[in-house]
Amino acid sequence: MQKAYPGARKWCDAIVLAYSGFGKGILVPFTCPNGPKGKCHYAMNPECTYDSPADMVLLFETKVGWNRRAGPKLFTFDNHDPKGGLVLLNDGTVKFIRTEEELKQLRWK
Repeated sequence: MQKAYPGARKWCDAIVLAYSGFGKGILVPFTCPNGPKGKCHYAMNPECTYDSPADMVLLFETKVGWNRRAGPKLFTFDNHDPKGGLVLLNDGTVKFIRTEEELKQLRWK
């Protein structure tokens, strides 16, 4: 069995399809409770693959969108008070990033 993440262009759609038995409840993890109204507050780093280093950013917090994919330019600090945003690393670690300096220190490629 080949291990791979969904394609970055349709990553949200792929997760919803794979877990369709959960109904609308599957959409809850896509949103930040403190963020503006919308379907998804996260984007996928298209540079990250299943075999990428453990400390590479896989998903990160952004403005509202669906199937968003990009690098650090789309990261937002605005969904939380105090300011900051979440990143999910390839090994499953979640970090709360508070500053531009912390954001620059993350592995994106």
